[in-house]
Amino acid sequence: MIKKVDHIGIAASSLDEIKNVYGKILSDIQGHEYEVESQKSKILSFDLGGVHLEFLEPSSPDSPIAKFIDKKGPGLHHVALETDDITSELEKLKKDGLKLIDNEPRIGMNGAKIAFVHPKSSGGVLLEVVEK
Repeated sequence: MIKKVDHIGIAASSLDEIKNVYGKILSDIQGHEYEVESQKSKILSFDLGGVHLEFLEPSSPDSPIAKFIDKKGPGLHHVALETDDITSELEKLKKDGLKLIDNEPRIGMNGAKIAFVHPKSSGGVLLEVVEK
């Protein structure tokens, strides 16, 4: 069962630019930076009451984020939904006719299990399912 929105992923050309803008907008919230080598990306994350805004900058020209930016430009990349049981959730989504990018969970940031739902079957939005 989906519990909540975990984070919103936003593709960014430059985390320095994001720091300049969102450092003003979210002046009272400390951002945290991470690197996810498996996705060839750097992340700047802001915790907004348990929902994170995660800005994703490519660290390599062949990263999924770089490809996304080349095709669509910076902006909304995905919405992540948290579940307690990702395997059951993926089975339910498949049974309900949604197209999965990941049929099996893989390991994401901080050891979380993650899987993606294709945007063609989810209203044009890339969905990530997360089990922490």
